[in-house]
Amino acid sequence: LNLALHHHGLVNASRLCVVAAPERKDGAKGKSAMYDKYYDYQNTWDITMCQAPCAEPCCCLIGCLPCAWCCTQYTMRKRVLNAQSPGSGLDNYECGQGYLPKCCCGCWNPGHMGEKSCPSCCLCCEACCCPGLVITGSRLLMMDLHQITPDPCDNRIIRLNNCLQILACVCQILAIFISELRECADCISCIADIVFLMSAGCMVAQLNRELHKRHPPGSLEATGGAAPAAELMDRAQEGDGVLAIEDDAAATDK
Repeated sequence: LNLALHHHGLVNASRLCVVAAPERKDGAKGKSAMYDKYYDYQNTWDITMCQAPCAEPCCCLIGCLPCAWCCTQYTMRKRVLNAQSPGSGLDNYECGQGYLPKCCCGCWNPGHMGEKSCPSCCLCCEACCCPGLVITGSRLLMMDLHQITPDPCDNRIIRLNNCLQILACVCQILAIFISELRECADCISCIADIVFLMSAGCMVAQLNRELHKRHPPGSLEATGGAAPAAELMDRAQEGDGVLAIEDDAAATDK
């Protein structure tokens, strides 16, 4: 019984994704102040999760593959962290990036779970053991970094996934005591697995498009009017050369 509860309950629970607070109406605050701030942001995703399969089909497909899950999520989190602090690697990594608060029992305490001493190992463990949290952490970090407001359709997809994971968990537990529910529970679990992988693939594609748009390959800073640092240095050096030539010409004239 304990083994079954651990397998079915924790596996489905680990696939829950954090979704921002319900859409506010007439400026009313939601129940969770932690996520209310996202509705004050003004920017939007370049593509929504619904648009991701057509806009980024290859990336969406790779993000759906269970065999590539760990590598995909590891790479995605590292890219977002380096978009936040260019060249920092995994120096700023935390489990879930702190979006899942410390629990009362102390067994979950982001920032104090060995991330600083071995961030790569911790990120791999997060990707394998907490698949919903790892993609959510990367996505919310990108939303905070560029002040991206939640898309209503994205929220509906995430809530659908969460509802299916909870339903699958409940059905698997009931099937332990009612054997007739076994096939039904397995069917629901299969559907929940497919929906989760499809949702995760759309999130990966959405993040990848945003990173390419705001942080083109080879750039150190986000686009949006600000030139990369290397480009600014080149311009400064070119400017110095122009000024030197002009000074020499003026001296010759004199």
